Amino acid sequence: MSGGWKAALKAFAKSLNEKSAHQNHLLIDFQDIPENSGSKQDALVKQVEEYFEKGEIDASTVDFFMSSIQDVYFMVQKMEAWILSQPDVIEQCFGHLKFNRTKFETKKGKELAIPVSSIKDPDAVLNELLRYFEKPDKNETLRKLKYEKGGKVRLAYEMLTKLDMKRLMADFEDVRSLVEKIRQVNGS
Repeated sequence: MSGGWKAALKAFAKSLNEKSAHQNHLLIDFQDIPENSGSKQDALVKQVEEYFEKGEIDASTVDFFMSSIQDVYFMVQKMEAWILSQPDVIEQCFGHLKFNRTKFETKKGKELAIPVSSIKDPDAVLNELLRYFEKPDKNETLRKLKYEKGGKVRLAYEMLTKLDMKRLMADFEDVRSLVEKIRQVNGS
């Protein structure tokens, strides 16, 4: 969903009603919510209250949201951290392109020498790694891959589909709790 966490939150709140309570879930990048907001859940409550004050949602929607706040999940890092936790996926997706393996491996080793959860800007690190891969454009001119603007979703999707879910669940508490909730809702 475009529009950031506030737009996603508003759509989530508006989707809640008696029938959908605890069936709808929202996944938000933890880093997208400003640090000065208090707790992350406090920031969500304040935002929902602001929507109510502006007349954008009604009181029953606020009530449904308050009873469904446990159905909002925060990714501890951006999804790019998930990809960086399994860097072999980058080569799996783009290894067929022209790239300098030695420079790529050196950069990867340097950037990923610390725990992925400690990386402040995982999308910037992923962008740096992807720039070692070159893809021909329509004129057959080699261009470095860029993890920005319109290419972000396409490139991320390609890599996310290759991630090992069991490893993600072991490495990221937020992934594990979300998968458990989905399984609970689906009865599996």
